[in-house]
Amino acid sequence: TAGDRATHAVDRELFAQWSTISNWTAVLDIMKTFQDFDIFIDDQEFSFSEIQQIVKVHPYYHQLLRRWLNVLCKENLIQQNPATTNYYLIHTDLP
Repeated sequence: TAGDRATHAVDRELFAQWSTISNWTAVLDIMKTFQDFDIFIDDQEFSFSEIQQIVKVHPYYHQLLRRWLNVLCKENLIQQNPATTNYYLIHTDLP
């Protein structure tokens, strides 16, 4: 295919490693953004509304904010309390 011809010289294993590291960097940048607002730095739980208020996100971006939280949950950095739906840091012992 045209794609194969255009990328024949690309080291596919190296590209896969780069892609994984690139994705993880984005996840960690999301986490750092919250931590810069003192969210997810200890065992405190936060509701979605509290996070919205702290971050002062425009209502247009509420869906993006929820996506970010879902990413952090998927990557096992935070969890959502099933009883309260609040979010919290899973490993408070990490630097």
